[in-house]
Amino acid sequence: MSDIIDINQLRNKVTEKDVNEFREFIFRLYDKLAEGKLFVGEITEQMDQYAEIKGITEEKLCNLREELIKELTEEVGFNFKEIEKQIEETDLNLDFEELEEQLKFYDTNIKNISIKGVFKYRINNQFNDILIIFEGDKGYILTQRKPDFNDKDLKNIIQDYKQNHNKNEIEVIVLKEIERHKL
Repeated sequence: MSDIIDINQLRNKVTEKDVNEFREFIFRLYDKLAEGKLFVGEITEQMDQYAEIKGITEEKLCNLREELIKELTEEVGFNFKEIEKQIEETDLNLDFEELEEQLKFYDTNIKNISIKGVFKYRINNQFNDILIIFEGDKGYILTQRKPDFNDKDLKNIIQDYKQNHNKNEIEVIVLKEIERHKL
């Protein structure tokens, strides 16, 4: 009778069913990502919501990730130990201090940062010298002078974007460069 049951160990134990459900969830996320309905920066947020809905602890979520990675790497024949060995042999230098500084920046400013996928297109012809950035139902034109909306290239890229993103219309915002500063 000296066996003590650790409730946390039971709560964080990963079953095959858990891994299969998590796999399906992850694949659905990647489908949304491929369709453009989800951005890379939103994946972690979605996983946190999944864990909350399913009542999964942070430790169990980590265990699920590890188990899924293990299964997927075995399926495709990946060998992480061999990859680690090859990296060590190539003397790959990663600047961990720089990475740490970048992570600190994101951690400090996370509430004010949103990572979104945008589509950028450069037009430099006899009519326009512009950069157009599409995001959702908006197009931002960066230019030093007034854009020529009769330009065939500009009309085509806007039309192609609308068709590929199922938009009837988009709002185009022109941003003229007034001053330039290096800070």
